[in-house]
Amino acid sequence: MKKISRNLLFFPLWTFSVLASPLAAQTSPTGETKQVATQGATIDISNSPIITQRLTTSLELHWSARYIDNVQVNIPNSSDRDWRVSGVQTSANFFVVSFDSTIPAHSTGKVILNYDASENSDTSREMIRIKTNYGIKAIDVNLSREKVASFDQQNLQWFVGEPISTKSVNLTLSKGTAVIKRVTVGGGAGHRSEFVDLGGGNYRIDVTPKSADKSAQFPVFIEFTPALPGVGSVIMCSILTKS
Repeated sequence: MKKISRNLLFFPLWTFSVLASPLAAQTSPTGETKQVATQGATIDISNSPIITQRLTTSLELHWSARYIDNVQVNIPNSSDRDWRVSGVQTSANFFVVSFDSTIPAHSTGKVILNYDASENSDTSREMIRIKTNYGIKAIDVNLSREKVASFDQQNLQWFVGEPISTKSVNLTLSKGTAVIKRVTVGGGAGHRSEFVDLGGGNYRIDVTPKSADKSAQFPVFIEFTPALPGVGSVIMCSILTKS
């Protein structure tokens, strides 16, 4: 196995047919069984031999996943010629650990990757490019994350000159995942926000601006415990001028 220290290049992504085999099965917080990436998961595209075209596969992240080590990508060579691999490139969040320097004819080689999912949102796309003596073999990896948080809205609005009022955002968290630890308001002193635990994973987040004398914008930050790396945790609040 050839070792390589880093790969930080990003390339534009194109989409071709989606072909992937199952990964480790886990039960989601809602009780549904899903194919979710785990430590040491395998991306097997052996039913889809790479010749010269770009292929697409998929990988689902567990709701709490931040770092996934030793993801094995199987690279099938269905041709009659041995492939010599001289390098592997990935997009920003994959890090190459090792790869087979030769993939014999009618055999399968592998690339070992670590994946940094800490900044991954609900969906993301990554790419793997394998340089061989018979061309570059490219794989697009579509990533999704198990959804455990549902907001009814994440934008609140008031208008200049109207009476001060409290407006709310409703949030539901899947059972057994996370809870709200605190909410904090940015954008200057005087704006207020608090959350109410309604039970059963349901929360109401109340926001009251300091005044509506002039147009303004401020964020409300939601802190979860444990952290939910794939969840947008900001409510944007705006005081608008009437047109």
